Amino acid sequence: YPVLVGGLGAMALAEAAGNQMSVLPYTVVFDRQGNITDTFLGRVHKKTLEKSIMPLLQNYSENAAQVGLR
Repeated sequence: YPVLVGGLGAMALAEAAGNQMSVLPYTVVFDRQGNITDTFLGRVHKKTLEKSIMPLLQNYSENAAQVGLR
């Protein structure tokens, strides 16, 4: 998955995405339209992240099948 690594610009982006306390690590999950669907402060367990991401993948898979992209 994509990882953002950067200096002060990265921290400003994280703050704009809801990380008001500048806590690291900070994880942001986006849908395919670029909307923030979930954020996590601190360590994220695999099961928690899967629970957040799997519905997004399922929705994409269903939509792709409807328009013949699958």
